[in-house]
Amino acid sequence: MTNVTKQRRNWAGYKLVALLAIGALALGADASSVTIDSVIQRWPWNNKVDITYTVTGGQTLTPDGSGDVYCRLVFHANIGGQTYEIDGVTNIGASASTGQHTVTWTPPADLRVKALDCTMTATLLSADNPSGDDYLIIDLNTGSIAYEGLLASQELSNSRYNTATFKTDKIVLRKVPKGTYPTGASNEEYNKPRTWTTDLDYYIGVFMVTQAQYVKLGLSNPCVNATGQTTDSENAATDGDWAAHRPVTRVSWDTLRGSSLMPTNELPTVNSANTGTWLQRLNYLTGNRFKFDLPTEVMEEIAVRAGSTTKYWWGADWDDNMLAFSGNSTNTKAVGLYPANRLGLYDAAGNAFDFCLDSRILPPVHVDPWTPDSDDTTQYMMLRGGSYSQNAGDYRFWASNRGGYTSRSYGSSNGIGFRVAWIVR
Repeated sequence: MTNVTKQRRNWAGYKLVALLAIGALALGADASSVTIDSVIQRWPWNNKVDITYTVTGGQTLTPDGSGDVYCRLVFHANIGGQTYEIDGVTNIGASASTGQHTVTWTPPADLRVKALDCTMTATLLSADNPSGDDYLIIDLNTGSIAYEGLLASQELSNSRYNTATFKTDKIVLRKVPKGTYPTGASNEEYNKPRTWTTDLDYYIGVFMVTQAQYVKLGLSNPCVNATGQTTDSENAATDGDWAAHRPVTRVSWDTLRGSSLMPTNELPTVNSANTGTWLQRLNYLTGNRFKFDLPTEVMEEIAVRAGSTTKYWWGADWDDNMLAFSGNSTNTKAVGLYPANRLGLYDAAGNAFDFCLDSRILPPVHVDPWTPDSDDTTQYMMLRGGSYSQNAGDYRFWASNRGGYTSRSYGSSNGIGFRVAWIVR
């Protein structure tokens, strides 16, 4: 594919006034085109720009994936004679699928765009991966960030990411789009039913961080049986259950974030790849652009439930085949061995507990989904989900349960791990 369209904008005051322009190129017998419908600055001014555009004859996804045609978009903003490339894959997750879309561009911090003219160019190109922003991919070797779109079904995307690459060299996060979500349950004293209308998108790890991913950032593996193939009798090699692909455990809240921080404190940045906690090193590796951290417990439950209101994320009744528990495991299992939930998250109920950002406060406060409960007087931090050591039907596997907790400095448990999250602000 080649250049598709160019679009002029008058960038003045606080709004960009759109001028229609359509470009086209041939995709076999089909005409492909991109129309930039509007480019509007956020107000009050926060250095963010919303680009709305329409794609005709773009990316095609088929039910079984056999006829997929992937595309990607690149935008160019010429501002005051200087050109800024906006890569739809690495910068804004722009979808190249047919239809109208809106993406948000954050110009360079030193660029005062509100008083300048802008010429906008859109380019439609072929691609090897699906465009969109449903998934965010972190390359642990290079620190690069890429976005990918959902395939024709959640199940196809699950298969795409449930591979060794995304348990070793890359971390994949799933987007939880802004919307209305339930949490809590009537039988939970400290987590009564509540409906959240979220005003921000966020991303959360499809998998718990694995042992292989943890050591990628230069830290030692704290786990027992940390190297090579597992020798546990119930975890045959044919199941793909390698120790390196199990959740990293025996970590504490303090070792992940820092012993001097409270939950509401933003993670300080570090200036070296070989200093700081694992989360600080991850942020350094990715250029401190995204501020990856632990999820709040509300974010965790929203993602685990994925809209469900039943006792377990999969339904009302216990099912031995949905997770690792004491009846089928004597240790954690490799991530991805049991079914994913409706958002594509694996081990959403168990395998190991997930650390959350919050202090464990009874009753909870939760002013919004993004602000963690924080109590300077407690050393207990919130865990969600259950672990392989719990019995069938244990309350810790319930989607609403928030009873798990541990000291923030406690790091000797094989049953506590974590996921990575990022709030899009």
